[in-house]
Amino acid sequence: MSGFKGHIWGSLILSGFIIYLLYFLGNMFQFEIITKYIYSFEKMLTLVFLSVIFSLFPDIDTSSKGQKLFYFVFMLLDIYFVVKHKYRSAALLGLFAFLPILSKHRGWTHRKITAIIICSPFLILPIYLQSISYVEGVSYFFAAITGYFSHLIIDGEFFKI
Repeated sequence: MSGFKGHIWGSLILSGFIIYLLYFLGNMFQFEIITKYIYSFEKMLTLVFLSVIFSLFPDIDTSSKGQKLFYFVFMLLDIYFVVKHKYRSAALLGLFAFLPILSKHRGWTHRKITAIIICSPFLILPIYLQSISYVEGVSYFFAAITGYFSHLIIDGEFFKI
């Protein structure tokens, strides 16, 4: 089990390796869409940021720096929904935001299926909301799931059946 910094470093190492691998494979097999995407520093930084954020998510069910970060973001998002009169969205966010606290540590937040479920909106939402290419949506999903899986690997939960 690692702490806040260990999970951040694990995510940085794993996401850096995957970005390098995509860059290498993109050049090797002439996948211009991948190399063009990886060449953008801003997009690469976004992918690494998502990976780091989601490497902290599994510890949302315990008192941690990751929990404080996520609940701060949840609070800002909830305020945004209220200001925009999107009360149903605010209520749903509130409902789902407190669910992790009701479970025990290393419960459902430390499962591979949870990683897939929690990260899957990144496959669809960016494409739907911003009309971007599917490659960007898929890359956001893989960045988030890379971070989540790095947490599970470091905690020794990834290879459990």
